[in-house]
Amino acid sequence: MKTFLVRGVPISIQQDGWWMDGPVKRPPAPPGKDAPGNRARMERPLLLLALVALADALLWGVAPGLSLFVFGAVVLLAALVMAEGRGWGGVILGVVLGLPVLEQAQVLSVLFWLAGLLTGGAWIAMGGWQGLRMAVLGALRLAAYGPFSALADTARALTRTMPSGGTLPNRLDKLVLGWALPLGAGVVFMSLLIEANPIARHWLDHARELRLPDAGRVGFWVGAALCLAPFLRLPALRQRLTPAARREVYGPRRLPGIFNPDAVRRSLILFNALFAV
Repeated sequence: MKTFLVRGVPISIQQDGWWMDGPVKRPPAPPGKDAPGNRARMERPLLLLALVALADALLWGVAPGLSLFVFGAVVLLAALVMAEGRGWGGVILGVVLGLPVLEQAQVLSVLFWLAGLLTGGAWIAMGGWQGLRMAVLGALRLAAYGPFSALADTARALTRTMPSGGTLPNRLDKLVLGWALPLGAGVVFMSLLIEANPIARHWLDHARELRLPDAGRVGFWVGAALCLAPFLRLPALRQRLTPAARREVYGPRRLPGIFNPDAVRRSLILFNALFAV
């Protein structure tokens, strides 16, 4: 009996067998303006400016008390918002430890308020309660490392604005050369416009009468910004605030550098000389 064999797959079956294909992998879409990371980068500077303005209104030249309590609560709420609502217990802890300031503002009550602010921030950074030891260590690390992290972020943002490529002096040269002509020409053009426009000249005369803030107040703004900036990026500081687990080392251990052959030999000579005397 003969068998008729048809080689290949008919076109109709090829077209109807689309459901046999595997899942098609599409490249991920580029992040848009509404992505969470971009939105946080846009909201963080505005929120920092608002907190600095609030600190100026509630703390500068104001006796501590209700204003200090309200400011601490607002800072923890802002930190909770930037952490997407994780670690809300830190806000409650900060509010409870800040209650003594309402009764009487003294050194001990202010220390309780500060401890509540730092411990609540560490709680929010860790995303939940990790134990008393972790909270205390996180609070201490937040107080020690927080302002320096703000300085590091500022320096990193400034380096991004510089032209890429080459060493730092070369990039500074490119930055100066790239902005010298626009700024110089802009100053000359602005001076000509002010000279030719009486309204602009009148505004400039009134601007000269404005009093600039004193150096102490500007320093307060800068210090407040450095201390408040870490609270707006607490989840990013989680690894910094969490102590690393201790690793058990088995076998021979390396002695400190002070115990070297020369030091041991000289110590033996000195001890023998002392015994001889």
